Amino acid sequence: MVNGNGDILMGFSGSSVSNYISAFYSWRLASGSMLAQPNPIQSGTVKYSNQQWGDYSATTLDPTDGVSIRSVQAYTAGSPTKSEAWATVVGKILPHP
Repeated sequence: MVNGNGDILMGFSGSSVSNYISAFYSWRLASGSMLAQPNPIQSGTVKYSNQQWGDYSATTLDPTDGVSIRSVQAYTAGSPTKSEAWATVVGKILPHP
């Protein structure tokens, strides 16, 4: 998604050996040449053992200011007694240097 300043922001879900499935974003300022390192919107809290995830995601310009970007992402949430549950987070992000 490109905002009114020409900054680019990408929202996505991801995981690693040390992180459960979490919601992230990364951006590139209009004046920059590289994407910033991924930043968490919401960290996952439980293990997910199925093979398919990350199908639902949206990132859009916030119409209230034309610069902030909203990203809707899924992440794993739950407790030790209720594993493999999904939750959704809506992050409002303002790309910055």
